[in-house]
Amino acid sequence: MRLHRKVWLVWGPWWAVQFYAGAYLSVGAHLDLRRPYLDLHVLWFIISLGRLPVLTNELDRHRHTCRGFLFRDSPLL
Repeated sequence: MRLHRKVWLVWGPWWAVQFYAGAYLSVGAHLDLRRPYLDLHVLWFIISLGRLPVLTNELDRHRHTCRGFLFRDSPLL
């Protein structure tokens, strides 16, 4: 699914993959124990594994750490 002219997102019940066709590259991992899920940042991709991986936590919605995935009130869900 294309969310923006530079952002694509596909997901299933326990996984999500976001592709960003921009100038930024990312390498690393982010583990969130509240839900839990694991984000793997690999170049232009964020690969997320865990419970509800496509949802961005409401606490992170307006923070710099927003994952760029969907929110609970998204019409796409």
